[in-house]
Amino acid sequence: MGPASKQKRYLFTGGGHWLKERVDSSIKLEDGSLWQVNLVDRIVCSLWLCNEKIVVAKNQNPDYPYLLINTDDGEKVEARLISD
Repeated sequence: MGPASKQKRYLFTGGGHWLKERVDSSIKLEDGSLWQVNLVDRIVCSLWLCNEKIVVAKNQNPDYPYLLINTDDGEKVEARLISD
């Protein structure tokens, strides 16, 4: 089994989320879920502010199976769930 097969699953996809804080190269949402952002996308979310609205969507990349979409500015990043 490769790393993609061991990915955690997130049950609360969709809107209604917001950025609680940035932790190093990760993002924490209001529900306490912690997300590791793809290295190539980290510069994009480095300027996101707390309380910006986030949609969590499924992604086709098996290494980063989710997209975090900032609906305040339209930017999106690939991410994987670290902890929920």
